[in-house]
Amino acid sequence: MSLLVVTLMVTVITVLVVSNWGLATTYINERFQTGVRASGFGLGYSLAVVPPGFYAYYQAGLGVVMPFEYTVLPLLVLGAALIVVGAVMGPETKDVDFTKEPEINAARTGEELAGERANT
Repeated sequence: MSLLVVTLMVTVITVLVVSNWGLATTYINERFQTGVRASGFGLGYSLAVVPPGFYAYYQAGLGVVMPFEYTVLPLLVLGAALIVVGAVMGPETKDVDFTKEPEINAARTGEELAGERANT
């Protein structure tokens, strides 16, 4: 293979693999309320890399019951199933109007609270 073909193949594979992380970062960030967003994002993003870190051990364990060369296949199927389950468990946003401004529950001043008490 020529250098140009290899470069193009590597570029395409890199774009396909790395571009998903941009979506994952945004999705995880928006799943948490503003008050706990930093903690939730940190835990969600960091803990997501722990199970894959044991991939070699999973393969070694599966290698006992099947040829080692094929141990990647059940792990890919399991990973795909977990992605589908996570997507199904996520919030439904099909009919959500994202152009509408969210209601903000800002802290009210003492004067506003006093005025409300006087009106009741």
